[in-house]
Amino acid sequence: MSELRRTVSNLADVVGGELLLRVANVAVAVLIGRVYGAAALGFYAAILAVATVAERVADNGLELTGIAEVSRNSEGLSAIATALYLDKTLLSVAAITLLGGLA
Repeated sequence: MSELRRTVSNLADVVGGELLLRVANVAVAVLIGRVYGAAALGFYAAILAVATVAERVADNGLELTGIAEVSRNSEGLSAIATALYLDKTLLSVAAITLLGGLA
C-alpha cells in the first residue's frame, strides 16, 4: 500500500505544480494586458507560442526517455545523462536554426 500512496503523492505533486504554473501564467497575462495593453499582450502571447514550439522540438521526448532509461539502469546515470544532454543540445540548435529561419 505504501507504493500506491507514494504514487498518489507524486501525482498530486505534479498536478499541483502544473496547476500553480497555469494560474501564474494567467495572472501574468492579465497583468500584462491591464498594465501594457493589448499590443503587449499579443507580443507576449507570440513569444510564448514560439518558445513552446522551440521547447517541444528541443525536448522531442528526451525527458521521458531519460526517466525510462534511468529507472532500468540506475548505475549508468552518468552515461545516460551525458547522451541526453548532448541530444538535447543538438535538438536545441536545430530548433534555434528552424525558428531563426522562420523569423
